[in-house]
Amino acid sequence: GGDNVRTAPEGAAEFMKDSGVYSNMKPRVSIVPHSGGVTDKGRLYVGSKVLISLQNLDSYRAYSGDVLNSAVYVTRKDGSIVNGVQVDKSGSRDFYVTLVWDGMTKADLSDEYTINVVMTRSQNFILDLSPSVPRRINANGEAMTEIDTGRIDEA
Repeated sequence: GGDNVRTAPEGAAEFMKDSGVYSNMKPRVSIVPHSGGVTDKGRLYVGSKVLISLQNLDSYRAYSGDVLNSAVYVTRKDGSIVNGVQVDKSGSRDFYVTLVWDGMTKADLSDEYTINVVMTRSQNFILDLSPSVPRRINANGEAMTEIDTGRIDEA
């Protein structure tokens, strides 16, 4: 998107929004049956339990590290983290999010919230560390460690 940080070098292959990759990563979000609901305006009732189910992908997983308490957290419209949220992990892909009443104000009831999912990516690749400039050849026909300065243009 327009606000994303570019991580691919110029000219490298990139996934576009319409490639299907992002929609395949998108978590499924549902209200746990008999554990809450929404108002006639589509707002969650306080205490509703929401299930965030991550897709089973080989290369993307929910974050698991020391920097965050959870790979799933909730923010307000202004980006600040909501503290009155209970996040429970079930297995490797399911998170239950409950907005609890403790400490909420009337203003909190009319605010807009975003459920954030932090993902990590693992990827296997082959890194070719062979010299890009041909090496000098000794009298025995063996490659030496020094580059052949006369062949730099070939790199």
